[in-house]
Amino acid sequence: MKNLFPVSIALGLRQLKELEINSCGLEEIVANEEVKVAAVFKFLQLDFSQLVDLPELKSFYPRSHTTELPLLKSLVVYHCHRLLSQSENQTQHPLFSPGEVISDLKLEKLSIDSDDIKLICSGFSHFSGKMFHKLEDLQVVCFHCESPVFPLDFLRRFHKLRTLVVARSNFIVLFPSQESDQQKHHVKVKSLPITILKLDSLPHLQHIWKRS
Repeated sequence: MKNLFPVSIALGLRQLKELEINSCGLEEIVANEEVKVAAVFKFLQLDFSQLVDLPELKSFYPRSHTTELPLLKSLVVYHCHRLLSQSENQTQHPLFSPGEVISDLKLEKLSIDSDDIKLICSGFSHFSGKMFHKLEDLQVVCFHCESPVFPLDFLRRFHKLRTLVVARSNFIVLFPSQESDQQKHHVKVKSLPITILKLDSLPHLQHIWKRS
């Protein structure tokens, strides 16, 4: 199956509340069908979306379109490597290009992997500050490289963050006490607003915090 919805169906999914797609060979979520005018997808009730282990996924819809997601609160995206390979020279996250998300996303929960964190830190316009100003729950997953550096500086943008989940990664130390070569700014652990820390499947973890 290369796509999930024909355009005619996707245009009418205004009552859809959850979209969860895992471990399949989808190339697009909406079929690459030509329409007379740019499609406008209004997912007016969608509050949860999960896209996991989709190695062939290239885009949401490959033609010009706009998408409205006014109630989306929880977004989970990881292990969609072909999607990330489309990102070069784009100004939006490739999931949405060549379309435009026209509603202000106000996420409260976000789960992303190392590749998406790199995109956010690179300044992709889709990931604006407005998108994160209500974020309270962040899950960081799938740092599989050898001895990865935890993206501590990345957490600075989440001023209301309360829950941090770190899972399925090869971190040795979560919160280093000194700035690493891969970090431009030092972030003090005591300044992080988190009240709940959850760790899962971290086989190489030796220290939560390590004094230099």
